[in-house]
Amino acid sequence: MKKNPAKPPAVWRLVYSSLKYWNAIVFVFFLLASAWLWQREVEQLLKTALFELESVVASMDKTIYNAINSMKMLKISAERSLLRKRELPPGFLEALQQRPNKFSADISFLSTSGDALPAYVFGKGTLSGTEERASEISGALLLTPLMVEMLRNMNNPGLAYYVSVSEFGVFYSVPPAKAPSVQWDREIFQRPAHLSVAPQKNPQRQIRWSDVYTDSLGAGKMISLSAPIYDPSGLYRAFVALDIPMKPLQNLLLEKQGGLGDYYVITETHQLLASSTHLKSSVPQVLPRALLDDPDAHAAFLHEKPAACTQKARLHICRLRAKGAPWGAILSIKNHILYLAALRNIWLEISGLLLLAFLLLMSARQKRLEARLRVNDAHYQRILGSSDQGFWEWHVKTRAFSASPRFDLILGYPYQTSPLRLDWRKVTHPDDVVNVRNFILACSRGRQPLRKIQFRAKTKHGQWRWLAAQGKIVETDRHNQPHIVAGSITDITEAQTNTKKLLISRKAAENARREAELANAAKSQFLTAASHDLRQPLQAILLFASALQKNSSTAEREKIARQLLFSAQALSDILNSLLNLSRLERGVMIPHLSLVEIYEIFQRIENEFSSIALKKELRFKLFFPKRPLLFYTDADMLMGILRNLISNAIRYTDWGGVLIGVRTSKSHLRFQVWDTGIGIKEEEMPRIYEEFYQTDNPSRNQEQGLGLGLSIARHMSKLLGCNLDCHSRYGRGTLFELLVPVENPPRTTN
Repeated sequence: MKKNPAKPPAVWRLVYSSLKYWNAIVFVFFLLASAWLWQREVEQLLKTALFELESVVASMDKTIYNAINSMKMLKISAERSLLRKRELPPGFLEALQQRPNKFSADISFLSTSGDALPAYVFGKGTLSGTEERASEISGALLLTPLMVEMLRNMNNPGLAYYVSVSEFGVFYSVPPAKAPSVQWDREIFQRPAHLSVAPQKNPQRQIRWSDVYTDSLGAGKMISLSAPIYDPSGLYRAFVALDIPMKPLQNLLLEKQGGLGDYYVITETHQLLASSTHLKSSVPQVLPRALLDDPDAHAAFLHEKPAACTQKARLHICRLRAKGAPWGAILSIKNHILYLAALRNIWLEISGLLLLAFLLLMSARQKRLEARLRVNDAHYQRILGSSDQGFWEWHVKTRAFSASPRFDLILGYPYQTSPLRLDWRKVTHPDDVVNVRNFILACSRGRQPLRKIQFRAKTKHGQWRWLAAQGKIVETDRHNQPHIVAGSITDITEAQTNTKKLLISRKAAENARREAELANAAKSQFLTAASHDLRQPLQAILLFASALQKNSSTAEREKIARQLLFSAQALSDILNSLLNLSRLERGVMIPHLSLVEIYEIFQRIENEFSSIALKKELRFKLFFPKRPLLFYTDADMLMGILRNLISNAIRYTDWGGVLIGVRTSKSHLRFQVWDTGIGIKEEEMPRIYEEFYQTDNPSRNQEQGLGLGLSIARHMSKLLGCNLDCHSRYGRGTLFELLVPVENPPRTTN
């Protein structure tokens, strides 16, 4: 019966089914990504358009702000001028009465500095017996500095003027060429500047903006900002106005041509102030019909903030109102232009990303290569910098020569200034010129794989230095001829000097060693030959001193005999030490190994030193195994070592005691001599085994020995194959350890 094959897990089935529809998944993902990019680009373009619209409105707000503030100041100043009587300047009436029916005059005579003021007076009637009217004219003329300052602060201003209901006016900033042709006309009260602030249309007495109109002086479309002037009794007396041409705003919008859409600046009544398209007529126009299908929306946006965009069938319309004036700006964007711009930006963005990715890859690859080159360069620079050699390279055919900085510094020259580079004969020693020339010829002709030479060269300061050079052919041309020769150069002056010094030192040391050996041999030969002759009279002195001590009848003779015996005994010890040292140095003292019982060693120590320690009132203790213990050694030579160590311990210990012990192990016996004496200073430890060296005995007191005990003990320990070591603390005591090897394991006796 066949078994059904196992089904794959659900996860693998899902993966397999996904792979079947992979193309569809990629296509859907591409559509979603494209839709997201499309929406993002459209929103970004609209944000950019709103930003441009805000910049246009910001420039309008600046002009409106300056105009309103200046008009407020003019209104206040004009109303204050009505409160007080003013004396007319001399010649004022005469200047105004040149024409009996319609007077006009330049008022430059009012300037105290002699400069002409850009203001003119026009009026109707005569001035005879009209002092109040003349005073009002005088007050209006005094507004001239304020008017001039206001017009200077404005960007490309138009005309500012003061008009009284008593039918006269003062006009500021009138072009001098057109001033004589301007005459009083009562129709000025029918101008938009007056109609917007007349009492019947402006009962709140506010500063008002007029509708758009065409200037009679040829300045094009204008709009006026007017303010009514009332006296303290509430009587309407005059109005001040500022005519602002729309040409600067029109030029600003014309600069926006070529953008996403068209810009329009309109009023509440849909009058067109300016447009980014060229207006064929200077007559005031209204907003195009395509943008007037929803006039309520245009009226509403003038009361809204911030800017907003709405989408219609074929247009995107963005609106933003201005501050301080019933104006607004509109940006009309055609949908197909917006969508084409979005596609162009997406394509540019994708192309930019691809180009950026390519540049990043190339930059990363370039950085990796540069980093690798820097690492390699730094690596080789460190190698060259840490070397005391100068490396060089020579092109045989072109004669081009290059070298490392060390090549020049060897002779004390700055980089690339050493004469060795070109004219090497100037600094080469005359005796080495031929050898150097042969070296160069051999390198260039390839006679040997590697050519070496040592020569002398003069440094920058005139000193001769020994140099070692080597070179070989590293590259050949197609004819197998030498092309590039490379090598190194090294300063070996110190090596040459050290070699000479070493040879001299070796020769001097050899001579000194021979002299020392001869002297030592003569000394040893003398001591050997004279040992019997020296010992025989010394033994006689000791015998006679002992007999004298025993047979002395008086205390004085006994004292002399005792001192004589002590001196003779000291002389005998010194002589024995010298003879033993001489025998050790000549190598005639040979250890004779035999079985030694440890008890015998400590018994001899007890017999020799217990009485001496008791005489100095010192504790004298021995520590050794109670069971019998046998080992191989030379008993006399071992006893000689221990005798020197114990005698030094008792001699340099004034209180406390001395302990002699032995510790056993499988291969060694460790003899230890402890004392509580003066100890040894740390700086004197390396010298305690030297001949005739004593610590704390600068006066060379003979009672403290001759300074040969430890030297003899060291020589004997070496003959026995023992290790002698010392540990000491100055002022606390000293420990000497003698490590005696046991060739055969220690044996106990029955």
